Amino acid sequence: MNPSWKHELQTFVDELMEHVYQWPVHERSTIRILQLIERKQRQIDRSHFPDYGCYFLQLAQIIDHFLHAALDQSADLSWFCKYWETFDKENKLTLNNVIIEEKDNQRTFKKFVLQRDETAINYYCKSAIQCSYHMFQSPPDRIETFHLLSGQFHTEWSNTSIPS
Repeated sequence: MNPSWKHELQTFVDELMEHVYQWPVHERSTIRILQLIERKQRQIDRSHFPDYGCYFLQLAQIIDHFLHAALDQSADLSWFCKYWETFDKENKLTLNNVIIEEKDNQRTFKKFVLQRDETAINYYCKSAIQCSYHMFQSPPDRIETFHLLSGQFHTEWSNTSIPS
């Protein structure tokens, strides 16, 4: 099966995230990210898109929303998790291409996505919770997705045991 244009763009975004979040926060600038985007977008297979209009429109939306999210410097600490998986063969969980942020003693897992797929989001939440227990011996405070076509953050899961 040939990958869809959404799969092409999700791969593009995952590669951007991996590079951008390796840079120190003070080195993340609009121009530097745009230079990376210019290099990386050459690797996108445009044949998966219905037409060039669709390609350029979707790419423009994604770039705009990605820039706003990537240049947000409000987190005290953030890092990119390329890949994590459980050792439990019966309940194997994997987590990939996720940003883990710490701010005001709160841990948030963030994933950049192109579309809301309920099954994938449920799996992401289950994996993020397990990963957080593995890495930090506690659940995350929040699990979020950032939808690059709409530019909206969604809280997919929140630790309800946090006192208000």
